[in-house]
Amino acid sequence: MKKLSRRTFLNVMGAAGAAGALTACGDSSSGSSAAGASSAAAGGSSAAAGGDVTIRITWWGGQSRHEYTQQLLDKYTELNPSVHFQATPSGWDGYFEKLATDTATGGMADIVQMDYMYISTYAKNGSLADLSSYSSDGTLDTSTIDEALLGSGTIDGKLVGIPLASTLLAFIYNPSVLEEAGVEPPQNGWTWDDFKSICLTVKETTGKYGFGGSAFIDTNLLNYWVRQYGVSLFAADNKSLGFDDQQILTDYFQLWKDLIDAGAAPNPDEYEQIATLGNEASPVITGDAAFHQSWDNFANIGANAGNDTLELLVPPVKEAGQAALWYKPGMFFSVAETSEVKEECAKFIDWFVNSDEANDIIMGERGTPASSSARDYLVGSGKLSGKQAEMFNRVLYYIPSIVGGSIAVSVVWKQIFGNKGVLMSLLEVFGIEQKFSLLGNPDTALFVIILMGVWQFGSCMLVFLSGLKQIPQYLYESASMDGASRFTQFWKITMPMLTPTIFFNLIQQIINGFRVFTESYVITDGGPMNSTLTYVLYLYRSAFANFHMGYSCALAWILVAIIGLATLLFFKSQRAWVHYEG
Repeated sequence: MKKLSRRTFLNVMGAAGAAGALTACGDSSSGSSAAGASSAAAGGSSAAAGGDVTIRITWWGGQSRHEYTQQLLDKYTELNPSVHFQATPSGWDGYFEKLATDTATGGMADIVQMDYMYISTYAKNGSLADLSSYSSDGTLDTSTIDEALLGSGTIDGKLVGIPLASTLLAFIYNPSVLEEAGVEPPQNGWTWDDFKSICLTVKETTGKYGFGGSAFIDTNLLNYWVRQYGVSLFAADNKSLGFDDQQILTDYFQLWKDLIDAGAAPNPDEYEQIATLGNEASPVITGDAAFHQSWDNFANIGANAGNDTLELLVPPVKEAGQAALWYKPGMFFSVAETSEVKEECAKFIDWFVNSDEANDIIMGERGTPASSSARDYLVGSGKLSGKQAEMFNRVLYYIPSIVGGSIAVSVVWKQIFGNKGVLMSLLEVFGIEQKFSLLGNPDTALFVIILMGVWQFGSCMLVFLSGLKQIPQYLYESASMDGASRFTQFWKITMPMLTPTIFFNLIQQIINGFRVFTESYVITDGGPMNSTLTYVLYLYRSAFANFHMGYSCALAWILVAIIGLATLLFFKSQRAWVHYEG
C-alpha cells in the first residue's frame, strides 16, 4: 500500500477537523487583549533617548493569562523603570496566522511566545535570534533548565527558544458528571474501550457530552495514539507518515466518528461554537461534559475559572501497561532576529523564567516551571493550591518513567556509577578509594540496575495517587469519630481499599521485571561475570550473537509461559488479600 505523504495526511486532518482544526490548542480564548496592553505598530522595537527601551511582546492564552501576564510586564517595569512594553495578546486561533503575516512584513514582535510545532519552521527561515551568547555570558541563566528540555529549543545548533514550562498530555474529567451518570471514575491504565464506553454511557444517562473537546485541533492526541503502536507519526524526513499500516489511522478516525455520531462528542460545527467561548468555558469546566483532552496544567486553568474539582488522568491506552507519553516543552519565549533590543529581551526572559517575583504571579499556569529553582521555590513556598501541587507532583513523578528506560539515560547511569564515573570521583574527593566501581563489582552491579528500576517508579506512583483518590472520605470521618488513630486508619482503611491498586501495580512490575533488557545491555552488557545477565539479554545473545534461533524461540515461549503462570497465580491469590468495595 502506498505511504501517505505528510501533506496529504495534514489535508485529511484539516478536513476532519473542519472549522475546529485551528481552535484552542492549549489556552484558547477570544482575541481580547489584557488591560493596559496596546497594539504594536508594524516595525521594530525602539531604544529611546535617555536609555528607555520599548519591548514588543506577543503571546496566546485565555483572559486569565492575559491579565497576569500584564501584571508581570507592569512588575518588570516597576523593577526596571527604563523598560516599557507594547503587548499584543491573542487567543490560540489566528495567533500563528497573524505571526506569519507580521514576520513576512518585518513586523514580528521582539518577544514571541512560540509553540514546539512551529519553532523549527521559524528558526530555519532565519526569523528567530540565536540566544546562545546571552546564555553563555550569564545574561540569560539556563543552568536551572533540564538539558533535554533546553535542547528542545535548540535548532541547528542555535538556541532559538527558551522553554517556559514542561508539560504532559493529559485527560481531564469532571467527577460530578461521572457521578450523575452513575459511572466510577477511571484510573490510570484505562483503555480506549473504557473511554468510549464511559462517553456513551454519559450521553445516554445525562444527555451531556462524554468528551467535550475535539481530537482534530492539532496532531498531539493522534501522535500519542500512533506511539502506542511503537511507530512515529511522521518519518525522519518529515515528508511522509512514519508507518505503513493505515489501519492505525482508520481505527483512530472510527473511534471519534462513533462518538460524534452518538452525540457523545461535539461535531465540528458544535465544537466551533464551543471554542469561541475559550477554555474557561470548556464543557468539562462548566459541567456539560465528562472528559477533555489538553495538558496537565488544565486543572489549574479550571480552578482559575471557578471549578477546582477537575481531576487529571494519563490518556487511555490501547492495551493496559502500554506507554506512549512524551515530555514536552509547554511553550517557548523566542526573540525576533529583527529585534533591536535583544539583550533587554534576554534579561526579561531570564527574570520571567527564574525569578521568585515572576513565579509568584505565574503560579504554574503555563505548566510546571522549566527552571528547577522556580519549581523548588513554589513547592517550598506553600502558595500552591491543591491542583497546582498535584500538577507539579504528577510531572515530577512521571518524568523518570518516560526517560528512565531509554538508551540515553542508561548511558548517563553508566557515567555516574562506572569506573571514573561521577560517584567514584566524589568518593575520591572525600579520600575514599575504591578498587572497583559499583558497576565493576559483581556483588553490587545488579543493585545499580535495580536502583534504576526504582527510579522509574513514577507511572506506578500516578496509579497509587489515583487509587488513593478513590477511597471514600466518609470512611476516615467515621473512623475518626470512633477514636481510631492515624495508624489504625491507614492499616484498616487505606491499605485494604488500596489493595486493588497494589495488585495492578504488582502484576505490571512483575511483567516488567521479566522483560528487563535495555538497562543491562547498555550499562553492563550482562557483566561483570554475568552478574547482570537478564533472561531477555540472554535470549538476545542466543538469537543475534550466536544465531541459535530455534533455541531462542524456545526461550521466548518459556518466558511467555512463566509470565502467564506467575500472572495466573497472582490472580488466584487475590481472593485472599485483595479487597473490592461492595
